[in-house]
Formats: sequence, structure tokens, C-alpha cells
Amino acid sequence: MKYRFKQLNNDLIDSFLSLNNLKKEDLNYLDYEKEKKPEAFIKFAEKFKELKDDKILIIGDYDCDGICATTIITDLCNKLGYSSNYYIPSRYDEGYGLNKEIINKALANSFTCILCLDNGISAIEEINYCKENNLKLLIIDHHEYSSLPEIDALLHPDLLPEDYYDACTAGLCYGLYTCFLNSDKMLAYAGLATMADVVKVFNYNRYLIVEGLKRINDNMAPALTALLEKIPADYSDLSFSLAPKINAVSRIKGNNVNIMVKYLLQEDSLIIKKTAKSINLNNQNRRKISQDMLKKVNDEIVSSSIIYLADESFQEGMCGILAGRLANQYGKPALVLAKNKECLNGSGRSIETDLYQLIKAYPGSLLKFGGHALALGISLDLKEEESFVTYLNSLNIQQAYKDAYLLEEEMINIDSLNQLKSLEPFGQGLNKPIFALNVPKNYSYKLIQDKYHKFICNGFTAMCFDPKVYKEDAQYWIGTLLKDKYNNTAYFRIEDMQ
Repeated sequence: MKYRFKQLNNDLIDSFLSLNNLKKEDLNYLDYEKEKKPEAFIKFAEKFKELKDDKILIIGDYDCDGICATTIITDLCNKLGYSSNYYIPSRYDEGYGLNKEIINKALANSFTCILCLDNGISAIEEINYCKENNLKLLIIDHHEYSSLPEIDALLHPDLLPEDYYDACTAGLCYGLYTCFLNSDKMLAYAGLATMADVVKVFNYNRYLIVEGLKRINDNMAPALTALLEKIPADYSDLSFSLAPKINAVSRIKGNNVNIMVKYLLQEDSLIIKKTAKSINLNNQNRRKISQDMLKKVNDEIVSSSIIYLADESFQEGMCGILAGRLANQYGKPALVLAKNKECLNGSGRSIETDLYQLIKAYPGSLLKFGGHALALGISLDLKEEESFVTYLNSLNIQQAYKDAYLLEEEMINIDSLNQLKSLEPFGQGLNKPIFALNVPKNYSYKLIQDKYHKFICNGFTAMCFDPKVYKEDAQYWIGTLLKDKYNNTAYFRIEDMQ
């Protein structure tokens, strides 16, 4: 990884925000439930009211955002007494989003309306098929599109004021929910989904994340609390504990992701406890599969300007995890695909480069393609692979730099940690800072358990838990500030050396 070093001054918060072209007021958020609802919410709510006599089929997506969105709208339908059912397609057997088979099943079961959540905005063929069969179609989605679809009602961030610009689908669903009712539990789900979907952490999104975490810690969403390893949870627990467990259900082949909606709607504490245990075991399996996939990565693969990895042993649902890990580790866009006899299916991730536009510009043919600038899903015919890889290799993508903020030794203290905490939640648009520290001239060190380096410096301690990053002649230690819970001091955790 390459780093772009930036100098902090003694006022850690002001200098950090200034270096990111932000001000303290950018971290403010309003109580959106007390604010006047934007017109797009009101218009969609009016259309939603007209569905009271319809039989509604809710079609969701299999990631955390789609699962939480499906839960929120299903709960709203239940509370309003609407006739509805939900269905999230199998990642493996059906793929992403609305398809004709689902529409035909809806017709066969007398549904009069389809409501797509976190999908549908680009499904032009399926939209036309619904029209041909006189099915009402409403869509709540935040994905990119070529043109706005002609449907009964659409709720999308582009139709909302700037404060809602980067809302995820569950956030949009919660905004609709509050046009009718209030729910602490649904706010918790919207906050989790917002954190999980890596959208910008300002304005409406910041409100959802901050207030959602409060509800989780107050046990207002028991299904989430049951999955946590500690209470109170913090923002990193949303990203690295809760979201992966909810996502893991659809990632493992053979699982039915619809059980997650049922789980999140569950009220019985015994059933919640039993199901949570099963979800945790499933997540352990997901970790093992991820580790096995990582073994396929080699120096030749990561040397390209766009990392491309395809293998017959991969499970499609796990590709996004590995792609994200590779993109973050090497500062390059990464595509990871599961290969079978006919096609390749997988995911792409990027930390800076607009991968969506690069793949969209591919002159060949793709079976499926969709997503965002930094995260996408893709499917291509096996016969297309050689041409596709040739195209990727023709692109000259510069490796991204990560910002590393130069920290003075005297700033490694509890006060700095508290200042950093006041900036939370970190996320898209406000990344958690990586710090660079000039290696002190005088220090002593010892090996812990014969592999971990502990550096005793003047006034602070530094720890390096990865022996592979240790460099005796390093100029910089690069890492994060953490709290030593045993003696209430700050220490520097070294994650790289240069």
C-alpha cells in the first residue's frame, strides 16, 4: 500500500477535518422524524396508501441493506393491515433482483402489486413485463440507472433533497415508514444497513447510524443485540460484527436468506436466541471459506493495475468479501469471480477508482452488471473471459494512495482518543484516520510469545501484532490509536512499516 502523508497540528480535530475539506458543522445532523417530510416521501406515501386493497409481493435483495429494507416495509405492511408477503431471491439459484419467473409466480398467486426494494430500477425488461400483465410496480432503490423507469411510484435519492443524496434503500424505507408510524426497532435496522452499505456518513445517513446504534444499545432491536459479542456496541461493531453475520446467510450456498427477515421481525426471545446461535455458526463457516479463497491469491494476480481473480472453487456469494479485502490491501480495484462451465459470476470493489464506469465501458457483452462506483456485481459468459481480461489489462489504473496523518509522539494519549471518538461514526466521506509516526530515536522492545513486537517508547507503547510487517530500518510506523482497557492509556497499534 502507498501512503500520502499529511501533517496534523496540535488541534487534532480541526486539522484532520480541514485536511478532508470538512468543518465541524458537517458532522451535525437533525432529528429527521421531527422535520418536514420531503415531497418525494410524501408522494410515495400517497401511492403506498392506495395499496390498502392490493395483494403486495415485496421483492428484496440478499445483502444487509436489502434484508433490512425488506424487514422495514414488511413490518409497515403488517402494522397497516395490508395483505403482503416478501421474497428475497437466492443469490445462487436466481441471482439479483426482479425476474420474469418471480413475476409469473406473483401472477399465479393473485398478487396485484410488486414492490421492489434495493433492486428493480434497471430491470427494464421486467418492468415492461409487469406492465404487460397489469401488475402495479413500485420501486425503492438507490442504485445507478440509465433512465428513470416509468412505473407507478419510485423512491430514489436523486428525487430527494441534498441531505438524502447518498441514502441506502433501508434508509429510504425508514423515511417512508415514518410517514405513517415510528419504530425504534426499524430505526436500528436502518442505521445498521446504512453503515453496512458503505454510503456517506453525513446528514440523514449520520442521523440513522447514530440514533440506530443508540436503539441497539438500549436493546430496542433484540434480534441484533443477540448477535453482538459485547454491549454497549460501537460503530465498528455494526460494520465488522453485525453486518457480516447478516450478509453471511446469503453468501453460503444452500441457505435461504428469507429466514433473516423472519428473524429480524421475531418477538419471541427464545426463538431469537436459538436462531442467533445458528447465524453465528454460519458466520464462522463464512470466515473459513474466505480464508480458503485468500490462499488462491498470488504476487502475479495483485501486480496488475486491476486485480482479477477467477476460480472454479469459489462460491459466488463470497467473492465480494475477498474483492473488498484485496482492494483495501493493495489500493487497486479488484474483481473476484466464481467460475463454472458456462459463466463467471462475482463482485468488484474499489476504494478510489470508479470501477462501475470502467466496467460499463467494456465494449464486449456482459450477462449482468450493476452496482455503484466502488461496489458492483457482474456476470459474463465463459467465452467472454479472455476478451474481458484483455480489456482489463489495457487499462492504466494508478494505485490509490491512503492518507496517513503524521502524529507527534506527545499526541498519543487518552485526550486524542476522546477527540477521535467525537468524530464518529467514520465511514464513506470521513474515513477513520490512519496515523504515521516517525520511528522514535530511542526505544526498547521485546517479543511477546516469540512473535509480537512490543516497543516501549518515551511516554507511550507501540504494538505490532503482524510479524510480516516488521522492518528493522523503517522510517515510519503506520497504524491506529487504541485504548489499553487494562490501564486506561492510549497505545499505538502498528499495522505497517515504511
